[in-house]
Amino acid sequence: MSDNQIEKQMNDYLEELRGVEQELNTQLDSLAESIDKTYKSMKDMVTAITDLAVRSSQGIVSGRYRSEIAAVGKLATGLIEAYNVIDKTRKHNKYLDKLLATKKAMAGEKKASLQRVFPILKKVNARMEKLLKKEASKVYSLEELGSSNTCNMLLDNMDRFLDMYRTSDYLLKVSTYLDAEYTAWLAGNQTSGLQRPNYYLTNQSVMALLEKASEEKPVDAFVRTIDHPIKYIFGSTIYYLMDSQLSATILASLSESIESVTCLPLPDNPGVINIIEGNEAIIDYVAGTKELKDMMDDSPTPWRWLKWPVIIFGFFLVCYGFKESGLAGLVCAVVAFVLYKYVEKKSNDALEDYVLTLTSMPETIHEEALAAAGYVEEVAVDLEKRSVIGETLKNMF
Repeated sequence: MSDNQIEKQMNDYLEELRGVEQELNTQLDSLAESIDKTYKSMKDMVTAITDLAVRSSQGIVSGRYRSEIAAVGKLATGLIEAYNVIDKTRKHNKYLDKLLATKKAMAGEKKASLQRVFPILKKVNARMEKLLKKEASKVYSLEELGSSNTCNMLLDNMDRFLDMYRTSDYLLKVSTYLDAEYTAWLAGNQTSGLQRPNYYLTNQSVMALLEKASEEKPVDAFVRTIDHPIKYIFGSTIYYLMDSQLSATILASLSESIESVTCLPLPDNPGVINIIEGNEAIIDYVAGTKELKDMMDDSPTPWRWLKWPVIIFGFFLVCYGFKESGLAGLVCAVVAFVLYKYVEKKSNDALEDYVLTLTSMPETIHEEALAAAGYVEEVAVDLEKRSVIGETLKNMF
């Protein structure tokens, strides 16, 4: 297929995805109004990720926007809240009955129109999956990518495939989730039990596809490219390096504990430098792990080293005091003891602060990487009916 044919096909697919976006957003608006407001947040993410594909097709996606899109995803899924707590069990159960009736009505109204978008999404997703796998399996010379013009042209083209696939994958996940919810509601259940779609799950799908295409482990390829002099690079690795969310997904796995933190240098290969330009996830991770390494290499020794000088000084001070008089010696002994305890406390405080900071830094680095990758921990929602007797006994005891 020629480049012109691919260009036309991409534009056609983009228009189809915009049509799917409009259908999903209409449904999500209705769900937000009738069921719960967090569907509005899901709509915001549908809009944001489709807008990303449009921007990418126009070649105007900046490095900052690539980073911010994960924040949109975090906001969209992070606002999933538990329903209002109702003190009286009967009121809670009555509320759930009313909620389920509303859900059934919504499902009966929306399910058929939702079904119509599935063929479109599956077609676009399958085609973009094929194009992305083809790009991921290609091999490139890092020496050639040392030219910023050559590198930018390549990244712009690869970006389009990535963003189109990511959009179709996310929209397909949202549609599948809504369809499962509708089916559950019509069957008399409050929920299907499926996890709500989020940007992190979509990035995981992208990573799995890229790994399958190049048959290279993402973490191994990523670390090797940054930390070792190499001449050639798979397209899949370029994706890991160029996209802040994919980078963050990998970096999160390199910082799960202080034992597993992998300190990475900023690369000195011109080709790699051009690829990661503007990738805040990598820049922040390198800075964070460098600070951690510096702390590990520089433990708080100043106060600890003062202990022996204080002991020696105290010994001579006491000897001099007793040489003058017993009272002077006693005063000097007290002064020496207070001075020693002060230095000891400062030493212990400094060591305690050091250990606390040192052990918390990997967690901070890990959480920042997860956030950049779009990960959100969902809040449990109480959709179970309560037993009046059980709740009464629980409150009594």
